[in-house]
Amino acid sequence: MATVVLGSAQVPLTAVTAVEIAIIVLAAAPVLRVLGKPAVSRECRERPAVAAALLSGLLVVGFATSWAITYSADTRLAITCLAALFGPLSYLRSRTAYGAGRGLPPGSLGIGTSLDAITDPSFYLQEAQRHGWVFKMSQFGRPVVCIADLATGFDFFAVNRESLAQANWAFNRLLPGGYVEFMEGDQHRHYRAILETAFGAAVDDSCQSDIRRSFATHLRRLAAANAGGPVALPQVIDRLAIASMLRMVVGLDSDDPRVDSFAEQFARLRDRPRQLLPVPRQLQATFDQTVESVLALGNAIATTGRLDSLHRSVLSEIAARQPGYGADRAIAGNLTFMINDGATMLRRLYGWIITFACDHPEALADIRASVAAPVEPPSPPNDAALRFVAETLRLRESEFIYRVTRRACHLNSYRVPAGWLVRLCVHEAHRRPAVFPDPERFDPRRFIQSFAADDYSPFGRGAHGCFPAPMVVAIGAGFVQALAHYDWRTAVAAPPERINRHWGFWQPGEAFRFSVVDRP
Repeated sequence: MATVVLGSAQVPLTAVTAVEIAIIVLAAAPVLRVLGKPAVSRECRERPAVAAALLSGLLVVGFATSWAITYSADTRLAITCLAALFGPLSYLRSRTAYGAGRGLPPGSLGIGTSLDAITDPSFYLQEAQRHGWVFKMSQFGRPVVCIADLATGFDFFAVNRESLAQANWAFNRLLPGGYVEFMEGDQHRHYRAILETAFGAAVDDSCQSDIRRSFATHLRRLAAANAGGPVALPQVIDRLAIASMLRMVVGLDSDDPRVDSFAEQFARLRDRPRQLLPVPRQLQATFDQTVESVLALGNAIATTGRLDSLHRSVLSEIAARQPGYGADRAIAGNLTFMINDGATMLRRLYGWIITFACDHPEALADIRASVAAPVEPPSPPNDAALRFVAETLRLRESEFIYRVTRRACHLNSYRVPAGWLVRLCVHEAHRRPAVFPDPERFDPRRFIQSFAADDYSPFGRGAHGCFPAPMVVAIGAGFVQALAHYDWRTAVAAPPERINRHWGFWQPGEAFRFSVVDRP
C-alpha cells in the first residue's frame, strides 16, 4: 500500500485518504491566495500584533490539520466535511451571479474581491464597467450594493428614505450626542439648522479674506525658506488646514499663538476608534479636553458679549444665538469634530491642488492672466481658480456616500436585503465619458459650462449634503490663486495612497515631493 510522508510519520494512502487530503488542499488554496493579497501584507506591516495573531493562527491550524491527517481518521474526516461544506459555499458566494435568482445585483461577494477594493484605485470603476452602474461586493464580509450613477443613487435615497439609515462609523462614539452628519430625524434637523445658520453668517468676506491672507504669508515664507529644494506636503498643508478651520469655527487669527496649541491637540485626534473595539481612553480624553477648550472660548463670548482677541466665527454666532450653548455639549462636540474633520478634508484638498499645480502649470497660467501680481489683501478668487477647484474635486476629492438598509429595498429590478450597506460611488459617477469626455484628464476649462446635480455632486445633496460646500470651494480657490504666483514642479513622484480600509480617502503619496520658487 502506498504511503504519504507527513513529518516523521507515514500515512497509508488509501483512495479515501487521498480524496480527503485533496479536498482539504483545495479548500486551503483560496485562503492562501487571500492571505497573499496586498491589503493583508500591508495590515501585517502596519500592525505587528495583527501579523503575530495571524501567524499564530496559521501555525495552530496547520499543525492541527497535519496532526489530524497523520494520526486521527475521525478528526481528518471532520475537517474534510467542513472543507467540503464551506469551500463550495465560499466559491459560490464569490461568483458574479450569486443571488441572481433572489434579485441581487451582479458582482462578487468574495473576500478576495473585498481586499482588492482597498488597494486598487480603479476597482469600483472597473466593476461598474463590467457589471453596469449597480453591482454588489463586500467589505470584510458585509455585503454592499454599489451605485455608480448619481441620478440613480440620489433617487434611491429619496424613495427609500424611511428604509435607510446613516452608516454610523466608529468615530461617532467620541461625540456627546453624535456627529450631525449621522444624526437622524428631529435631532438632525435641530442641530443642522443651528450649525448651517452659523456657518452661513460667519464665513463671510472678512473671514475668507483673512484665510487668503494667511495663504499668501505662508507661501511667501515657504518659497523664501526652501530656495527651490524638495518640499514635503505636510510642510505646507498641515498648518494651513488647521488654521483655516480654526479661523472659521472659533475665530482665531492664523498668527495667534493659540493656533499651535490647538494644532497639537487636533494632531492627536487623527487616529480614529475601530469598529467593534472600545474607544481608547487616551483618545476619548484628548477629544474631551479639546471640547472643553472650545466650550471655554464660547462661554467667554456668551458671558462677556465680546470677541476680545477673536474674530467673528461660527462659535461666536452660536454663542450669541443659543442661550444654552454652555450646557449643550453636543454643539461643542460637533464644532470640535468639524474642525478636526474639516482640517483633514482641507489637507487632502490642498494636497491635491498642489499636485495638479505641479503637473499642469498651464492651468495656473489661466489664473495669473486675470491676477497679474499678489495684492494685499489678496483678491477674491477668479473664475479660473474656481474651475481649478471644481476639477480637483471631480477627480480626487469626491469619493462616496454610505447608507445602511433598515429593511429590504428595491433598486430598479434589483433587491437590496435588510442590513446591507449602500455605497453611492461619487468618484466613479464623475467619470462618465458621456458627461466628461476623456474623464481622467485634468481640464478645469470643462467647467466653463455648468453641470446638472445628477452629473456632478462632489458634496452630496439633500438633508445630509455638506452645507459648508460653498465655503470649501471659495477657500480652495483662494488657495489656488495664491499658488499661481509661484512656479511648482514635482521633485519626487509618488502614487496615491490611502489607509487600509474601504472608507479611506485617496490622497497624494507620502513620498511625494515638490519644489516651489517665486516667479520673477
